[in-house]
Amino acid sequence: MRGSLRPRPGFPFPGENGSFRAALPLGGPFDLAYAFRLIRHFDAADRARLYAEMARVLAPGRLLVFDAVNRAVGAPLRAQAAPDEYPIHDALFDAGELARELDAAGFDLVALSPAHRRYALLYQLQVLVAPRSRGLARV
Repeated sequence: MRGSLRPRPGFPFPGENGSFRAALPLGGPFDLAYAFRLIRHFDAADRARLYAEMARVLAPGRLLVFDAVNRAVGAPLRAQAAPDEYPIHDALFDAGELARELDAAGFDLVALSPAHRRYALLYQLQVLVAPRSRGLARV
């Protein structure tokens, strides 16, 4: 899933201590924030802080574009994977869960669209020639 969002004007930043603001001293306002393969690696509390900082630096009515892992696709693959195949946390969502999380963060969901339309085929190709390969890609 890929989400496109608009922040609600005036949604508050949750706090300054230990915030992403210190790590990402961005000015803004920006018309677009893009995060691919980033937000999904954080737990719910840290995602909320990331969303808040992105909303802070985005101009009113502008977009946040990012990817999320669809639970219907990701969960079965993880269930049949080797224990060490997914060493990094990936949050899994269905459309409703993602919409609720974004609403709580002050974003209005504009659109959801697949980032990979044939993920099962992509996964098989990765097993053959890419990072999930036990041989060819690791020669």
